[in-house]
Amino acid sequence: MMGAKEISLMKPGSLLINASRGTVVDIPALCDALASKHLAGGGNRRIPDGTGDQ
Repeated sequence: MMGAKEISLMKPGSLLINASRGTVVDIPALCDALASKHLAGGGNRRIPDGTGDQ
């Protein structure tokens, strides 16, 4: 799982792309990293309600 700790170890300005079908990235931690500008961008195949599985 990519949580806040793992995301904080990424280089500032990195992009985090999750193309997996499972829940691998902690979405609130990803949002926090984007809001704080630690990450330059992020993408997630799924959102918590399951949208994106089609």
